[in-house]
Amino acid sequence: MKKYQQQQQMLEVVFLSYKAAMSDSIESIYLAAKADPACDAYWIPIPYYDRKPDGTLGTMHYEGEEYYADNIECTDWQTYDIEVRHPDVIFTFNPYDGGNRMTTVHPDFYCKRLRGLTDLLVYCPYFVVVDDVPEHLAEVLACVFAHKVIVQSEKVRDTYVRVYKEQFGGVGDRFGKPEDKFIALGSPKFDKVIYSKREDFMLPDEWMKLMERPNGTRKKVILYNTTVAAILQYSEQYLKKLRSVLETFREREDVVLWWRPHPLMLAAFSGMRPELPDEYKKIVEAYRCEGFGIYDESADLHRAIAWSDGYYGDWSSLVALYEVTGKGMMLQDVKMDVPKKHDYRQLLVPASSAYDGLLCITLYDSLIVAISLVDTKNLMHSHFCNYPVYNSDFAILPFSYVTSKIGTKLYFAPRWYVQGNHFAIYDEITKTFDYIALEDKTTELLDDDENRSIKKWGSKLNDSNSPKFQNMISYGDSLFLTPSSYPAIVRVDLKTKAVFYYNDFVKELIQISKKYGNRTSYAFSMSRQLGSKIYMACRWADLLVEFDMEICKSKIILLSDRKFGNPVIQFDGENVWLFSDRYDITRWNPKTSEHRVFNHYPDEIGEAPKWQFFAILCGFIFANTVNDKQSLLKIDTNSGDITIAGELTEMISAEEHIVSLANCEEKLYLTTDKNNIYVLSDLDGAYRKADFSSSEEEKMQLYRERLRLYKNTGALFFTENVECSLDEYLDVVLGGIEACNVTGTVQGDTGRPIYEYIKNEHGN
Repeated sequence: MKKYQQQQQMLEVVFLSYKAAMSDSIESIYLAAKADPACDAYWIPIPYYDRKPDGTLGTMHYEGEEYYADNIECTDWQTYDIEVRHPDVIFTFNPYDGGNRMTTVHPDFYCKRLRGLTDLLVYCPYFVVVDDVPEHLAEVLACVFAHKVIVQSEKVRDTYVRVYKEQFGGVGDRFGKPEDKFIALGSPKFDKVIYSKREDFMLPDEWMKLMERPNGTRKKVILYNTTVAAILQYSEQYLKKLRSVLETFREREDVVLWWRPHPLMLAAFSGMRPELPDEYKKIVEAYRCEGFGIYDESADLHRAIAWSDGYYGDWSSLVALYEVTGKGMMLQDVKMDVPKKHDYRQLLVPASSAYDGLLCITLYDSLIVAISLVDTKNLMHSHFCNYPVYNSDFAILPFSYVTSKIGTKLYFAPRWYVQGNHFAIYDEITKTFDYIALEDKTTELLDDDENRSIKKWGSKLNDSNSPKFQNMISYGDSLFLTPSSYPAIVRVDLKTKAVFYYNDFVKELIQISKKYGNRTSYAFSMSRQLGSKIYMACRWADLLVEFDMEICKSKIILLSDRKFGNPVIQFDGENVWLFSDRYDITRWNPKTSEHRVFNHYPDEIGEAPKWQFFAILCGFIFANTVNDKQSLLKIDTNSGDITIAGELTEMISAEEHIVSLANCEEKLYLTTDKNNIYVLSDLDGAYRKADFSSSEEEKMQLYRERLRLYKNTGALFFTENVECSLDEYLDVVLGGIEACNVTGTVQGDTGRPIYEYIKNEHGN
């Protein structure tokens, strides 16, 4: 064997590459070795094969010298006898040996064999991750046979070490101690992203023509990344999504699509979804023939990253790479066939959001909420604030209904656990925000060893998918936050900013829940104020929690023993109305405790209603349901009769869908997804209508602020959904978003320290 001795013998290092597009995982290490006068560095492209459906070797591929930049000197794999040369160090980024069902490198270059042909076999993963490595990628054979595995971060290293011990603990230290094997030195893949510039890459003339406008300026370019994992997961649905995306870009002349499919896409189809490759080929051929976008099947990923202005596509390691650019990113939702723009305003409910003749409305999407104040007399809306409450320590994303206005101040509380633990106050006069910390009292509230069920409830408090609070009620000098899954009612003293927690109802509720299968989390979905008392309806039991705001004490009122609850609660001025998720509607009188159940629906209602929004006018409760089709109902508060609300159905067009209902100043307000707002003051058929569409300038301001906020809060990308479509994302990119400088968190010279570390390890 060779032993490196400085000034006496050259260090011989081999870099094995098969897919040129993945070779950036070792490229900067090679360049560092090549620059070392004491090292002979060999870059050796090796062949790889597609696998047939039966697992045998199929077509051979070889990506040689023409696939690499001029600064990489390629050596023929057939002339370099690795067995005879026995290089001091071998670098590889192939993890699988023979374990990949789609492709495989030549068996002569499996890590199991290479380990015996070198003093030091080093595996550098071909991927990077946003946070932590999926465990299956830490179970590959390269992790076993390599002497050293270079990983991205200490957190990733911890996962590799743990998984290695779990999966390969039986081999002991035969292939090295995992604590010594896995080394966190970063990923060379980031190096090339950081240092690559547009001027470093020449583009074909036809691509440049696609990007140029008639006036000579350049169109924005979106890099579209499609992956093997996603296409295997969704199969035919994925092809449907491809057509939808291509149609979106075909219809837009202001942006260019740069489609870069995974290099193994067709091989994946052929080997694992043999019924689909012909259809996939047709989609690709049609796209290339039409010529409205770029189809890039080259090995040069970094050219596409440098030239593009935004990312769209599947989740993959490319997301982590693209993050370093600071440009906008959106993850596609394969299940969304035809992306639609979302631009409508929703009334804030309940009516506690309406004060001083003004009604708060909001322009929702999944990332940002715009608040306006609307004069209910002339239906004109005035600009209020156009982004969520935010500071450097936390972000409160869309507030939903947890909003209240008192005088010149608007109060926000986080509805979801992901929104943090801060209470925000916006001053209309100074146009500034103030904050009150809602300390995490969970441990203190639930510290009861005798009642583990309460702790079980508390264990879900950090679930970002769980709603924390569902309403905010003003009483005296305080605001009361009523819970959804939080195990307490919270009172905020607006004078002293002190916060108090009341949970005397929790233990009794836990005991009742045992009859319902310990259904404790997400107990409440709505509450209503009646004088000095708050009533909260339970989702899983026919009961109410009554909380007296004067004495801050609560009691539970059990209405029946039925095994389902009431997601919705309304108050008509005299009675409490509870709407179940079955057919039952319960009317309960707080003074007499009398209650009646109504469940006779019009023939048009064929299944249990899925309630959405409510409003009360002229002795009727109006409600819309969202089953297979939208229905508008009204309930007579005297008789309990349930009928179709013809007053509302005749008012809106068949193409409109209700976005919200609300009350203000004895009027009913209804908004639709066509940006219309309707106002009724009685049931004589007369109504007022106004258009609440936002201006293009306002929308662009919102989208820009949304991207800035997402970057500042550490979020990396938009997620495509019905509230944030591909078209809207393209508008953001076209709006000239400035890239955020996020490269400070990633080293740009990883290759050199990795090379120096391995060189020293070999010399020891």
